[in-house]
Amino acid sequence: MYTTVLFDADETLLDFRRSEHSALTETFRQNGLRDDEEFLRSYCEINDSLWERFNKGEIAKSEITDLRFTLLFEKYGIPLDGKDFNQKYLKNLSEYGYVLDGAKELCQKLYESGLKLYIITNGIGFVQKKRFAASGLAPFFDGVFISEEVGAAKPSKAYFDYVYANIDEKDKSKIIVVGDSLTADIKGGREYGFVTCWYNAKKLPDEGKAHFAANNFYDLERIVTNGKDRATQ
Repeated sequence: MYTTVLFDADETLLDFRRSEHSALTETFRQNGLRDDEEFLRSYCEINDSLWERFNKGEIAKSEITDLRFTLLFEKYGIPLDGKDFNQKYLKNLSEYGYVLDGAKELCQKLYESGLKLYIITNGIGFVQKKRFAASGLAPFFDGVFISEEVGAAKPSKAYFDYVYANIDEKDKSKIIVVGDSLTADIKGGREYGFVTCWYNAKKLPDEGKAHFAANNFYDLERIVTNGKDRATQ
């Protein structure tokens, strides 16, 4: 049924949380800062809230990178420059290309079945390129679309216009978007006319916003290759 899969990167195929934790602890230690769970959790809460606002179109990506460490340091009274610290963190983050368990096997199976695979990500350009190159997934993919290079971000129509113009398949019913974000991936893909599959590894309540839902890679493989399972209208 499908010829083309548009995969979100982080927390769909790439293990962003593991990469983030490694890069944060490394950067904090290099700069003489604490790296306990409370400090890390505070950062993640600030960062996640900023990315969610970005996905809703409320702030620019530059505001995320300018504010996340600035707000963290303000909270704890740390006299460091948040913008400068962010660059140190991104350099470290780019070195970690961890993948979720089973992701490489899934991509290999889909690739060998004849499907065309692409990455669609709102991540930061040089970081995502290096992480994807280190992940071992590159041989299975025909292209990577990074919002910073596209000039627009998921879930905007402009982003999906660019992706659609640069893939071979033009029958939207044969293109499936797979991602963990109901905002960036599912809303954007569905509004553009693509089929959507919510990768819901956390087993959150299904809000029925996607055509399909998968809690693991076994379910996801079946949905993508068979074109049916847990459909919602």
